Amino acid sequence: MTKGEIGGPHFEIGAVMAKGIERKFLLSAETWRGLAMQKVEIHDGLLAFRDRRKIRVRFCDDKATLSVKGPKKGVTRDEIEYESPASDGLALLEDHCDGKF
Repeated sequence: MTKGEIGGPHFEIGAVMAKGIERKFLLSAETWRGLAMQKVEIHDGLLAFRDRRKIRVRFCDDKATLSVKGPKKGVTRDEIEYESPASDGLALLEDHCDGKF
């Protein structure tokens, strides 16, 4: 891999993007609720969706994150996530997700 420079910060050419794997399970009973150790409230909203790609903002435990996901290729997809200031995350949810989250 070679290193390049654009406007000061270094980046790696040929670096591999993180892969996300989503798995969903349908539970047949509610017995898992008694085993839960804590409850976490999550608010999220979709900022953009096009050609199976999406950008999402999520707010949880006073932290906000932006996620960018590419289209699925088999069971994986390219995925990056960035932490955002909490106030920015809430503003994105309220102003750009129709206030529905």
